[in-house]
Amino acid sequence: MRKTCDKNERLLVHDRILSFADTLLSLEKIHLADKLSEDLCNGKKTREMARIILMNVVKPPPKRPLYYCHYEIRFLPRWTRNIVRYLGDYIDLLERMAWKKFAQEKYKPGISPKLLREKLKKFIPGELFEKIEEYDKLFWRPSKHDFNVDESLRRNRFTSRETVYCIFITLELADRIKKFAEIDDCWDPEDIFQDKQSNNYITDPD
Repeated sequence: MRKTCDKNERLLVHDRILSFADTLLSLEKIHLADKLSEDLCNGKKTREMARIILMNVVKPPPKRPLYYCHYEIRFLPRWTRNIVRYLGDYIDLLERMAWKKFAQEKYKPGISPKLLREKLKKFIPGELFEKIEEYDKLFWRPSKHDFNVDESLRRNRFTSRETVYCIFITLELADRIKKFAEIDDCWDPEDIFQDKQSNNYITDPD
């Protein structure tokens, strides 16, 4: 599998991602995502302006993981997987913030994402839970674990257009989680690094 997004595939997008976007995003945001995806395939100045817009959309806090995502956007449309993974880390962090609030004194850090979601299920609306599950299937889990792409269909796991969609979908889903759980981003997470690598860590709220 190629490590970078093939030029001929940059504007491809999976039907499930389009369907998922329709359930979360306004038409204006979908049109903006499509325009930025096209701009990333055009001339140098147009590409750079598209990157700047996306970097203004994805702003820390929290420093980790949005800081890492913000940095990786400068490598679009060529590099995509890291952006998707860090966005997924952000949703995972918000889930942990929500779980800490709901669990209160029963909160325990360091649980797996799957167990975390099982614990959250009884506290959040079914529709929101289903969207978090679908997000995990479409974006976060594949970005971390799926390296076996059928190259007869495509040569990379995430196209640049899918990555742009992921940005807007992530931020919309994040807003819904924060609104329901009544949490915000104005905090400094405790980052526990394994082997001092930024791409291999567990983040739990203070």
